[in-house]
Parts: sequence; structure tokens; C-alpha cells
Amino acid sequence: MLKEIRCDAFRTFEGKKREPITFYKGLNVVLGSNVKFIDSGAFRNTRIENMYINSQNPPKLHSLAFDTSWSSVQDSLRILYVPKGTLNAYKSSDWRYYFDGIKEMD
Repeated sequence: MLKEIRCDAFRTFEGKKREPITFYKGLNVVLGSNVKFIDSGAFRNTRIENMYINSQNPPKLHSLAFDTSWSSVQDSLRILYVPKGTLNAYKSSDWRYYFDGIKEMD
């Protein structure tokens, strides 16, 4: 079971050269309930539109989990969907800095 998303998790490796994966607009990401930590650069240069997290407790984020280019690669509203009853926990966590809206799932 996945508990951590480590640095550069969404990068490809060709020989010794690192090439970022190019995500298309509108990517939806679903994180399971066991994810506890997301490392630096894990979502570097991704074009996430919606993220669904099933964890009752907001996973800890490295300060550069989405890196400084996060806002520059986005051209649509980013929404974070969280489990019912956890809205306040996520809104008071660092997750609030990376998403335009946080909503509870039905």
C-alpha cells in the first residue's frame, strides 16, 4: 500500500537524463487513504485539475511538493476533494495554498 509519494515521483528517466512527464490539461489524481507524506517535487510541472484524497488526515506536504512553477502550469480552476467531515482539517493545512477550492466528497 502506498504511504508516501517521493521526490520526482512523476518523472521519467532515460539513461542519466531526467525528463519531466508532460501532463495534459485536466489531469485528475486520486490518492488513497494510506498516503501520509508527499515529498519535494512529487507533482513538479503537473497539470492537475482535480485531486481526490481519501485520507481522513491531510497528508504532510514538503514545502516544494508542487514546486514554485505550480501556478504557472495551471490554466484552470484546481479543486481538492476530501472525505466528508474533513473539510476544516484540509482548509487549515498547507493544502489550502495549492488549490483554488477544497470540497467534501459526497
